[in-house]
Amino acid sequence: MLEKILEEIIEQLKAEGCIIDNDAGHRAVDIIRKHMDNNNLCEKCSRRKWYQIGYKDGKNDGWIPVEERMPTKEEFLKDDGRFILDDGNRRYQGLFDIYDGKFKFSRHISGIHYELFEDKCVIAWQPLPDPYRPERSRK
Repeated sequence: MLEKILEEIIEQLKAEGCIIDNDAGHRAVDIIRKHMDNNNLCEKCSRRKWYQIGYKDGKNDGWIPVEERMPTKEEFLKDDGRFILDDGNRRYQGLFDIYDGKFKFSRHISGIHYELFEDKCVIAWQPLPDPYRPERSRK
């Protein structure tokens, strides 16, 4: 699968006569994401079904599949729209846009500038954990 992705990236860059720069890099990311999205549709290779099984068995450890539901307004307000997200391979902090109902990730552009992009790979989410409190650990 990775070879196919690499071949497509190389073909695209050759066809456009590009060298690898920021624009070409962004196109490469788009191509890779397209294949990642298609991979999530594959029952044999996707972890999505395992999250669903765990959720139904009550063994989800706090994870909520996106197919089940998205965050509520109250959940959004609790931590300013920040959640722990899982794409089947990694866990990371992301944002939820209450206005369009989609998860987002930020990409550093330059200096202090960031740009938000829709994160189409999220398969499960959970609220941020409660903050650490030293008095709790002294039992």
